[in-house]
Amino acid sequence: MRKAIGLGLGMALFGGAAAACPTNYTIQKKDTLLSIAQEILGDRSQWSAIFYENEAALGGSLVDLPTGTQITIPCVDGVEHAVTTQTAPVVEEETVQEEVATIEPEPQDVTPTIAAVADPTPLQKDGADIRLLTGSNYAPFTQADWVGGGMFTELVNAAFESAPSPLPFSITWEDDWSKHLFPLLDDKSFDMGFPWIRPNCEANRTNERCANFHFSEPVFTMKQLLYVAADSTVTFAQDNDILGRTLCRPKGYFTHDLDENGRNWVAENKIKLVRPETPAECFELLLQGKADYVSANEFLGASTVAENDLEGKVRSLDRALSTIGLHVVISKRHWRGTTNLYRFNAGLAALKETPRYQAILDKHWQIFNDRLN
Repeated sequence: MRKAIGLGLGMALFGGAAAACPTNYTIQKKDTLLSIAQEILGDRSQWSAIFYENEAALGGSLVDLPTGTQITIPCVDGVEHAVTTQTAPVVEEETVQEEVATIEPEPQDVTPTIAAVADPTPLQKDGADIRLLTGSNYAPFTQADWVGGGMFTELVNAAFESAPSPLPFSITWEDDWSKHLFPLLDDKSFDMGFPWIRPNCEANRTNERCANFHFSEPVFTMKQLLYVAADSTVTFAQDNDILGRTLCRPKGYFTHDLDENGRNWVAENKIKLVRPETPAECFELLLQGKADYVSANEFLGASTVAENDLEGKVRSLDRALSTIGLHVVISKRHWRGTTNLYRFNAGLAALKETPRYQAILDKHWQIFNDRLN
């Protein structure tokens, strides 16, 4: 007869409700954090609870999950585990006698349990005093079905957590961006909104954004790149290189950087600015020789190139055209505006002093690049 070492552990994994939460899970091929959260917790949005519980085991990666690695599915307040058992792990055995005793546990009903533990987004609460407004269709910055709601959403959450005397907040998703500043934030239906580009308010204080809203410190700064045809000889080593050239930037995108810092490229007709409806149309004009440069931020440019099979046909120049900050905004008429803005800015400054800030950026860059590929 052979005796199984660790038999009690095996029985616990197969058996009663006491082991239902938390539980272990072995990563399978093609698993993602979203699929595991859906399968085990029944809620895709709880992916981050799994990630932060197992960050070391996952090697800090949200995308390349190591197949065969056992992770812990934590208890999440108010969420029941949809799956609470797995096959017991293989355990070493020692030979006691020559006969083999096979122990088959009998099926048992498993009653899911609910246990309260630390929530990875502890400040997000429905009906909270601070109401934040954002929208989708701005990946990787804000996208409801993106990991963490997008890079910017995760940075905002982390900044509020790092703030002095942190307060709960809620996030509402409104995909019609035309409603955000006016009327929803202007009439204080919501307290703060994100992410928004700050115009050059020092040069143009009558701009309606500048006149009506306070801006936080930049939460994230992105490069505005210039793209040229792959065989083009045009350069951008200095500002004078662009004079007399044709630059394409789609309608609806800001142009204030073209006139800042003494450039006055558009104001004084130093360049020709063409503005089709979409970024893809800009790249078409570039390849047709009807534009010398396409201007797009590093994320928009990369995704447009990938989606339109332009790899090898266009290239980005090393020197950025400009650097653009993305901000949280709040109405200047909000009675708690300056208080909330101070709290957020203080939290953001504290966050940027920690490894967590860069880790969030790196994570979303990886996800963005993986999706492009």
